[in-house]
Amino acid sequence: MLFMFCTKVVRAEDDDDILGELIVDMLAGAAVAACQSNASCNAILAITTFIFTIIALVGWCMAGCKCDCEAPTRRDMRRMGGMGLGYGLGRQCF
Repeated sequence: MLFMFCTKVVRAEDDDDILGELIVDMLAGAAVAACQSNASCNAILAITTFIFTIIALVGWCMAGCKCDCEAPTRRDMRRMGGMGLGYGLGRQCF
């Protein structure tokens, strides 16, 4: 439930609320860690991740495999760090 709640709250349109984004990213990382501690939730998470990865790869190939992507921004790096921190803390707690 926490994982579903966190993904609904992640919709941030502006970069003004840095602390709020960091908290939501940490909660999302902790939710993934909590899900991995339960065997049935971990199995569903693995299947869902596999399906979404296949869909993303097929969509990327159908779009023509354009590789004109930009380098990650500071916001992207902050979000990855927040999710990683939340995941690490969640793994220690659960």
